[in-house]
Order: sequence, then structure tokens, then C-alpha cells
Amino acid sequence: MLKWIQLALLAGLSLGVSNIALSKGEATPLISVEGYTITDYDIERVIVSSPLADQYPTLNEKDQAAMRGAILMRLVNMQLLYLEAINQEMDRDPAFIADREAFIKGITYKLYMDRLRASIKIPDKVMSALLSRLKGNSGALDASIAQYKSQQYKLVRSLALKKIREQLHLSVHEERITPAITPKTILAEADNYIVSFSDLGVELEGKDDFHAATIEERLYQKLEIDLVNMVSGDISDGLKNTIDAFSRERLPAMLLMKKENEWAPDRVAARAYFEQHRELGFIPEQRMISQIVLDSREKAEATRKRILAGESFFRMAKLHSIDPYGRKNAGQMGWLTKGKAMPAIEQVLENMKEEEISEIAETEKGFHLILLQEIKPSIQHEYEEVYDRVRQAITDEYLPPFVRSLQHKYKIEFADPVAEIPVERP
Repeated sequence: MLKWIQLALLAGLSLGVSNIALSKGEATPLISVEGYTITDYDIERVIVSSPLADQYPTLNEKDQAAMRGAILMRLVNMQLLYLEAINQEMDRDPAFIADREAFIKGITYKLYMDRLRASIKIPDKVMSALLSRLKGNSGALDASIAQYKSQQYKLVRSLALKKIREQLHLSVHEERITPAITPKTILAEADNYIVSFSDLGVELEGKDDFHAATIEERLYQKLEIDLVNMVSGDISDGLKNTIDAFSRERLPAMLLMKKENEWAPDRVAARAYFEQHRELGFIPEQRMISQIVLDSREKAEATRKRILAGESFFRMAKLHSIDPYGRKNAGQMGWLTKGKAMPAIEQVLENMKEEEISEIAETEKGFHLILLQEIKPSIQHEYEEVYDRVRQAITDEYLPPFVRSLQHKYKIEFADPVAEIPVERP
């Protein structure tokens, strides 16, 4: 997967982020990129929506500051990529326009269905009967209410769609879904609306690829979304911020796809790069570990003796580890790449065998006991097995200078609280 995809996810630009400590009205401006302001609220959204949200509060002040600084610069770079995509008129690219229209259709459809769901009310008689029958059992009452609303939603939705089909005079030609189907075959018609087989995005390389049920399912999915949009009208004005957020994700992604194809135009170029960097095919040894962290050597020694005497390592981690993440997960830390741990831990792991308990390792975090659960030996892969990694490595090499050129091209202004944060320029 491309790094920019991970970046887009980390940047928290998707909709629906909740439980944010700051409100948008309290946001403090941090950096302006060609007039577009990035605030501490934006950083908060990233943290809350990222996979690291649970671990962030456990970090010390220095690590939290480093994480926030890295996120800030990533947000800056995303905006730079967006500006460059606009500069290259990628917002006029037919592929982007099609993606944007599909996104708007999807949001419009969702809002319509949300309104239907919100319109469902439980009649007083039904509610009274439920309260009487399930008195004192709040869990069962909630489940019954949810089940009733779900059943009513299915009915209301079915009736609403039937009404739309009748209103727009929809005709569906299922009988035309045969192995003889062509891209121009018309499968459905309504007022000022036609759906041909080519509109479904289904590609048939031969008769063996023909599956009538799949085509029919795709047809009705498209009809449902399109017809709901037709009766909903244009609501894009009310979705301006939502659509803008989509564009700010999609356009940088498209720009980086374009640049990646310039940096590695074909497999020949990618293979040549791999032959010069064969380490890209090397997968280091992996170790599955669990750990207990204690605040003194005496406690660590006592805990080690108890484990060697037969007590559960995982139970001891859950009860006594001072590492919040480890305590929450009964000490289980997952896979660790050889050479990536702190030196003291690497030293004790070096000669350990599977299912062995380590000697005490002292670090700035405390006194560690390590359980080495499993070892995956190192592997050397060949080019075809690591093609995606090679493409990523090429991107990693060429992307930083490209971003630095954008930092030089577009105006970046820092607010006083972060004026000391450096921006790399060529």
C-alpha cells in the first residue's frame, strides 16, 4: 500500500470523527499554507482517529510533542500536494470528476436513508406493551426497540423505493441479462434516464465470466442510488465542507499516483531499481514477545522467580506491569523486528530461545522481563515477491525532494506558538 494512503488515513480527513477534546471554535491557528489555516483542532482530529489514539496518552511530554509536530508537518504536506494538484488542473480530470460525483451520490443516498430511519416512531400502544412485558429488563427493552425500528425501516425503505420507481416510471429489462449482452445493451429506463450494461462497470473477458446474478445485483444497486439522487435533487451546497474534505484527500492521492508512475514508469525500471537495492527483499528476523515492566530491580527479580516457579507471565503482566499498554494487553506486545528494540532489550533477546523468560533488562522505562514466544527467521525475497515494496521504496526516495520543492513554491506562514518548527526547503 502506498505511503500516501497511510498518510491520508493518519491525517484524519475522513468524516465522522468524534470524541474530540477541542471544539472547532476553540481552535488555535498553527500554520497557514497559501491562506489555508491548519489548527491544533486538526491535529486533535488526527490523533483521535488514528490507530495510535489509545497509546497517545501514555506517551511522555517529549514524545507527544514529537508526534504532534510530525502530524502537523504531514498536514502541511497534504495541503501542498492539494495545491499542486489544483495547479496541474487535476480537479478537471475526468477520473476525479467521476469520483467526486460518485462520492456526492453516495452521501446523498445515505442522507436520504438516514432521514427515513429517523422518521420511524414507535406508536404509544406498542411502546406501552413493550414496557409492560419487559419491565425491569432494560437490555431486552433496548433490543426489542431496535428490532422493531429495524423491521419498520425495511418496510418504510421498501415502500419509499417503490414509490420512487413508480414516480419516475422505471422499467427494468432483466431478460436482457444473457451471455449475449453487449456494452450498449439497455437494462433499465426511467424519465430522462437510461442504464446500459457499460454503466455497471462489469468487465467480461469471456463467456466464462458471465454471472447473471452478479450483473443483476450491480444493476439494482446502481438503480437504487441513482433514483434516490434524482428525487433528492442537488444538495451539494449543503455538503460543501464534506465535498471539500473529499477533494482534499482525493486530489493529493491522484497527484502522487501520477508522480509515482513518473518515478517508476514500468516493471523494467522497478526491477532495475531492485537489483541495485536487493536489501528491499530482505525480511529481518521477527520475534513475538510479551513483557512486564517494573519500577525496581528487586520487584523484577521477585516477579521473575514467581514466573519461573509456575505463575502465569500474562497474569503477572496484567496485575503488576507499570507499562499501561502492556498491562491492558496482559503484556502481549506483538511482533518485534530484530534490531528495532532498545539496546538493552536487544541484548537480552539475542541468545534467547522460544518460550524462554529473559534476564532483567534495564532501560529508561524501567526493569523489563521478556517472554520470547515465537521466532520467524529472516527471509530474502526475489523481485516479483516484493514488487509493491520496490515501488514504495522508489516513492520514498523521490517524494521528499518533490515535497521540498512544493514547500519552496507555495507560501507557508507559521503562527508564533510553533514558529520554531522547521520546514525543509531545497
